[in-house]
Amino acid sequence: MDMRTGLRAVVVSAAAVLGLGTVGAVSASAMPLPDGSGGAGDSWYHPGTVTSRVDGLRVRSGPGTSHPARGMLYRGQEVVILTTAVVGGQTWNQVQVTSDAAGWLPHGTQGWVSDAYVVRNY
Repeated sequence: MDMRTGLRAVVVSAAAVLGLGTVGAVSASAMPLPDGSGGAGDSWYHPGTVTSRVDGLRVRSGPGTSHPARGMLYRGQEVVILTTAVVGGQTWNQVQVTSDAAGWLPHGTQGWVSDAYVVRNY
C-alpha cells in the first residue's frame, strides 16, 4: 500500500468513526495530500474504452455542463478514454471518437462525457 492509499484509508476510516456518514467519507477521500496532490479535480488515466448507456450523450468541449456540446454519442457507441477528472463532484471522461458514425463526430474528435452515462469496458 503506498502512502497516498494508506493516508486516504485512515482519513475515510476516521470520518466513519466520527459519524460523518457517506458524505463525510467521500469528502475525506477527496482531500489533497500534504504535498498538494490527490485532491478533487485531479485527473488520472484509465486505459480502455467506455460505451454510451443512453441516446444523445453530449460530448462536451470540457469537463462539466457549462462547456458547449460538440456532438452526441448514441446508446452502444464506444469511445477511447484519454483521461478522467472529477469536477464539481462529478466524474468526467475525456474521450476520443474512433469511428465516423459516432454522433456525426469525425474520427479523432476529442471531448468530455459524464461518467454517469457510460459503461467502462475494462
